[in-house]
Amino acid sequence: MAELIRIEGLDVDDAGRLLIRLSAVPSNEWQESFIQSWRDTPQWSSGFRRSVFAGFDGRFVVLRNVSVDDFVTSHKAVIEAALRQANEQASEVEAAAANREKEARDQEARDRKVLETERRRARQVKFD
Repeated sequence: MAELIRIEGLDVDDAGRLLIRLSAVPSNEWQESFIQSWRDTPQWSSGFRRSVFAGFDGRFVVLRNVSVDDFVTSHKAVIEAALRQANEQASEVEAAAANREKEARDQEARDRKVLETERRRARQVKFD
């Protein structure tokens, strides 16, 4: 199972954007799940603005036009919820993929067994 992504810190770049440092570079699927959760958040507060999300840059979630104080009061909980949702969905996708791989291996083993049985039976056929 892949390691879950965690938030490791917060920084501000030279352009004044907030950078949320993640424990790993997220996959495209993880990013899509995070963005969907961000867009669909039920955690509205009076100061929450979806428009502050600027995207991903390697291991960073980038927010623009938001102060640290505004982030903490209006956006931090949504970021944490989106991260949890993306991790949960990534785990579910990974588990489903592992299950499909196991099913494929099991089917291959069954097919090999049938083939070996047929070979044994074919070799037992006697000709005059």
